[in-house]
Amino acid sequence: MSDKSLNHDYTLANLRTEATYSRQDKKWTYNTKQARIASKRYNKALRKASKLQLKKITG
Repeated sequence: MSDKSLNHDYTLANLRTEATYSRQDKKWTYNTKQARIASKRYNKALRKASKLQLKKITG
């Protein structure tokens, strides 16, 4: 059985943490743009990591 979890480095995990904290801070501050930017950064890194992993698998 193959493992289908995403192989990635700590950059992706750090971006996810930043996005999560920014979304939580959005409730208490008026700076909602920062949360949107952090989420976009994380989503972009996730797509890139997925593409790289697919490229490794398919050759």
